[in-house]
Amino acid sequence: MVKLKCGLEIHAYLVTKEKLFCKCKASRERGLAPNTLICPTCTGMPGAKPMGCLG
Repeated sequence: MVKLKCGLEIHAYLVTKEKLFCKCKASRERGLAPNTLICPTCTGMPGAKPMGCLG
């Protein structure tokens, strides 16, 4: 018997003041230069550890 293992990836915009796994601002303003509201956690740099957004 074969067991099926299926994953689901969802892309959605969250209405929050901060990003989900770091403390960077989550702005939906238009006209911002690309890659200005990022940190090592956002870019997945080695050693950068994500943290949960509590507020």
